[in-house]
Amino acid sequence: YITENPVDVVVKRAESPLSTVFTSIVIVLVCLANIAMGCKTDLKEVKRTLKRPVAPITGLVSQFTLMPLISLGVGYFLGLDAALWFGFFAMGSSPGGAASNIYCYLLDGDVSLSVTMTFISTLASLALIPAWIYSVGINVIYKDIEISIPFVNIITSLVGLIIPVGIGILIQIKKPNWARFIEKLVRPITVLFIILVFTIGVYANLYVFELLTPLTLLAGALIPYCGFAFGALVAFITKHDRQRILTIAIETGIQNTGISIVMLQLSLPTPDSDIGMVAPIVCSIFTPIPMVIAITAYEIKKRCFKKKEVATGEKLKGLDGGEKSEKLGVEGLSYQPVSEKGSDSETETCKKHEKKGN
Repeated sequence: YITENPVDVVVKRAESPLSTVFTSIVIVLVCLANIAMGCKTDLKEVKRTLKRPVAPITGLVSQFTLMPLISLGVGYFLGLDAALWFGFFAMGSSPGGAASNIYCYLLDGDVSLSVTMTFISTLASLALIPAWIYSVGINVIYKDIEISIPFVNIITSLVGLIIPVGIGILIQIKKPNWARFIEKLVRPITVLFIILVFTIGVYANLYVFELLTPLTLLAGALIPYCGFAFGALVAFITKHDRQRILTIAIETGIQNTGISIVMLQLSLPTPDSDIGMVAPIVCSIFTPIPMVIAITAYEIKKRCFKKKEVATGEKLKGLDGGEKSEKLGVEGLSYQPVSEKGSDSETETCKKHEKKGN
């Protein structure tokens, strides 16, 4: 059959059992991470932080305004495919990554503000992520393409990921000992998630590497890095201290990879869901790089300063000790006891010298 009119052909990837297992494990790990986040969310600390709301509001505006616009702009100027562009946009609209709390702790940021911002953004995502997707995602990114994005699926996936946070908070209130134990699982879960993504995730989604063009990699680096930079700039303009500037920058640049992957998988039809999922994976590869460099440099700096402080302290202690010993040496001459043997030997030595002199 020959036709002069162009025909759109949709090629769907065959769903492998391993890919289904991978998606299921990711959902379970994200839920566990959210329970752990709820366990370490001290509501009293959140209330205390919210009494000075300028910093949390600055962070919230940066997370839900700057990042979606940055991801939208990067996709537009790089001329990305609609599905890939939508994937980056979904990633940019999904703040609240639990890793930000760990980075803030390691870099001596404001951990209370970090936890508060993560908690607020997780709750706000229930309304703001669908708002961005249905206003900009469909009307701008998919304006020339007919696509059905089920609102119910997005809300269901977000509610399903936010409920564990509430469970974690209840555990913290009712069973503090359980909460402390679950808190310790955050790092192992994060490590397990990374290992899973780079092993089973890579093997189950080898097609991803065929889509890793230079422009895709550039977009994956630009979005989080611009988030760090603009988040810090906004915090600086609003006159926050160094600790809070650092915290707001980290919270702005780090996105929730798990939520965006789950949302894309459950909301977009294939092959758009498969193509869109490349975006959060690429962003998750580039996001930790400046954080690891910053943490390494900061640890080296701390250790060097600590050594200098110890060396300076020892010098000062040595000077104090020297002065004391001099004083003791002068004052202690009259107080030093002389043994009988010592006095006899001194007398004999004096006699020998007298004989030689004679």
